[in-house]
Amino acid sequence: MAEGSVKTKTADVPRQPQQLRQTQQFKTPEYILKRSRRKTLCLVIRADGLLEVRSPLRLQQARINEFVREKSDWIEKTLANREEQVLVKLPDDNAFKELTQQTLELAQKIITRYSTRYPELEPASISIGRQKSRWGSCSSSGRIRLNACLAKLPEQLAEYVIVHELCHLRHLDHSAKFHALLQQLLPAAKQHQRELKRYRLIKHDEPVYGS
Repeated sequence: MAEGSVKTKTADVPRQPQQLRQTQQFKTPEYILKRSRRKTLCLVIRADGLLEVRSPLRLQQARINEFVREKSDWIEKTLANREEQVLVKLPDDNAFKELTQQTLELAQKIITRYSTRYPELEPASISIGRQKSRWGSCSSSGRIRLNACLAKLPEQLAEYVIVHELCHLRHLDHSAKFHALLQQLLPAAKQHQRELKRYRLIKHDEPVYGS
């Protein structure tokens, strides 16, 4: 399930998309309704802070309102957590080339710092992409792929992501040995991991709250 969403099962229905803004009584939060051919009801907190309900076409309005009220605690909690988030927009085609160069230079600097001391932590290759939900990954062949948006992060968090992937060169899983190596190389790793969770990747054309 996507971050910032919750869903429940209901019946399948024919496709006829609609979009409505609903303001309901009985303390039902205001939301935007999108109907389509789907089997589930789903709540999404959009990047602009609005609540969106995705529903099967023929589901009764009363059931949709009931569902939204049932999830009021989740909505309140998610909105509260969202206030602590930092939204990071993925680059469009024009910005991608420049951001890729910045991230590559940063990665090479950090990797050199560690591989000088630990030669086995030299990746087979480094590539830069625009992953929608990952900051980095490491393949079994030792190829590391990093998100171009690492250059937008505080450098200590970018370093955490890169060192995390370097550790996968020795331990491809997240075993105790992996975490021990990560802690050895980067004693503040746990703190950086918690801080990194505040940063959320969004599409370059996704509206941002307050914009």
